[in-house]
Amino acid sequence: MSKIDVQMTILPDIEMYGGDTTPWYIQLMHGSGIGFTYSEAAGYSSRLTITPFAYLASGYAVQKTGTISSYNGNGAAAVFSFTENDTKALFGKFIYQVEFINGSNKRIGQGTLFIRKNIA
Repeated sequence: MSKIDVQMTILPDIEMYGGDTTPWYIQLMHGSGIGFTYSEAAGYSSRLTITPFAYLASGYAVQKTGTISSYNGNGAAAVFSFTENDTKALFGKFIYQVEFINGSNKRIGQGTLFIRKNIA
């Protein structure tokens, strides 16, 4: 599958402080906007990549593997957990990309992440 065969989805902007350890829950959605049920998402894996908005060849990237969890009753979401060191030294504007993968079926979404500088 070439990259142009994968439809991109716009994800909401996220704002956080560097070093925040609050997990992210990102719901898996059908193209129609209806959320996947937990049983539909059973074979999926998930990956999160965070890269600087103005990417440089030596730019820093955070990559996380998520777990598929039940969400809002019967729905499904990828859960991404962070340690303090994942983002503590980061600040500024970033792009985050979430991939849901099940065999040859791949769903990709991107959004903008703003990380406020941690002064501690």
